[in-house]
Amino acid sequence: MQTTTINTPFGPLELPSIPEEASSKLCLTLHWAASTYNVSSFELTKYHFVLGADGAIHKGVPVENNLSFAGHPRPANYAAHVLNANTNNIGISAASMADAAEVEARKGHYGTYPVTEKQIAAIVEIAAQMCFLWNIPVIPTRVLGHEEWDSVNGRPQDRWDVNCIPHLDIRPHLNADGTYDSTNWIRSEIRKRVQALATQSRPELPAGAMDDVDAALKVLYTAAQTGLPMTPDTRRTALKALNEFNGVLVNLGFK
Repeated sequence: MQTTTINTPFGPLELPSIPEEASSKLCLTLHWAASTYNVSSFELTKYHFVLGADGAIHKGVPVENNLSFAGHPRPANYAAHVLNANTNNIGISAASMADAAEVEARKGHYGTYPVTEKQIAAIVEIAAQMCFLWNIPVIPTRVLGHEEWDSVNGRPQDRWDVNCIPHLDIRPHLNADGTYDSTNWIRSEIRKRVQALATQSRPELPAGAMDDVDAALKVLYTAAQTGLPMTPDTRRTALKALNEFNGVLVNLGFK
């Protein structure tokens, strides 16, 4: 597969060019590795991308090893990062939380290797780049924490990553039942980044393009008002073309 290399604040991110048949099924699962901050070869065999304490991207199993589509059966050496749910599922993991326990974490005690702000920022960046490139909607069934596979997709996991992270003020992330949920906040950050990427990639119009449109509209208006020779078919064709072009401008955000 051909790859695209994207330069991020956390290092280069290499992503394959995959067909829509595969991307339309893709899920992204967000993890911590229950490890120290050291990115070992063991973590690199479990996930596709592992993040150091500073957010640096370490490439693990190739993304295409978890893909399955026509002409590309899933290889045997895939990343087994979610129980019974690894096909078309990409795993991004922060090397952290080695000795953390959920009960203690919810009291504010995250162990010796708490997940860092830079790791969460890197998770957001990688996930957003994937969602933008492959047109993955940032919704709970497609971009989710490991712990959500049970409640969202009906695949019990007995995991709690990434539902409780140290650097977030707990108060804005309480559910109605008093439980804490940082995964929704992470998703909201991914959505913001995807929107920013869409804005950055928006094509620029040639200089003077809007002047040309305005001039064409003025010609049409003058012709309509003064009765200059213009057949009805010509007028309708010109107006239709200008209306379509104007619609494109609106959709692109130029007007």
